[in-house]
Amino acid sequence: MLLQKELIPMIEANLPNMAYAEKDIAKFFLKQQPLNDYSSKALCEYLNVSKATLTRFAKKCGFKGFRQFIFK
Repeated sequence: MLLQKELIPMIEANLPNMAYAEKDIAKFFLKQQPLNDYSSKALCEYLNVSKATLTRFAKKCGFKGFRQFIFK
């Protein structure tokens, strides 16, 4: 997955408002680390975060939820 250019500034702009676990998610996407499966379950296991944390991260980036963020 290549992160679209407009998402990077959105993530960076919201970093100061994020909790520690949300910042881990942000860093993962900013570094564009390769992962075969970007499902919420796979990311939760890989990053050791909950689905609720993924949702909060996406909402802080201006989306309704993680699903909308990942399909942007």
